Formats: sequence, structure tokens, C-alpha cells
Amino acid sequence: MTGLMIRNLRHDIDAYLESVSDEKGGEKILELLSGDGSLSAAALAARIGITPKAVEKHLARLKAEGRLRRVGPDKGGHWMVNGNR
Repeated sequence: MTGLMIRNLRHDIDAYLESVSDEKGGEKILELLSGDGSLSAAALAARIGITPKAVEKHLARLKAEGRLRRVGPDKGGHWMVNGNR
């Protein structure tokens, strides 16, 4: 019984920490792209300290929320931050 409660608590804590880091990661990406919209996912990942795949997930979410858009092609284009939330 106690083991189950501990597992559930760990799961809840992990879910909370993941949601907080997701939010902070997205905000950090917006901050960096506001200064230099030409940064790649790999460059963003190196600066933030997360994987390029995690950056791509953040970028997709930020685009879906309308907070970020891509201008031009994948190579040679840039990111544009769409104002504040």
C-alpha cells in the first residue's frame, strides 16, 4: 500500500516538474529568438541545455499557440516572435 502511494506521488511530482520545465523552456526559446530569429533548433538546444528534439516540440507548441512563426524556408529563413501573451 505504501509503495503504491510513493509511486503515485513520484509520478505526480515528475508530471509537475515536466510541466514547469516545458513552460520555462518555451519562454526561454521565445526570449532567445526575440534576440536572434536565425537560431537553429540545435543552437537553441545548446544554449538552453535540452535536446534538439525537445526544442522542436517547444517550437511546434509555440507555433500552434500563435506565439511564433517561421518566415521563409527551413534553410535561410528565420523565426518571428508574435508579441506577448
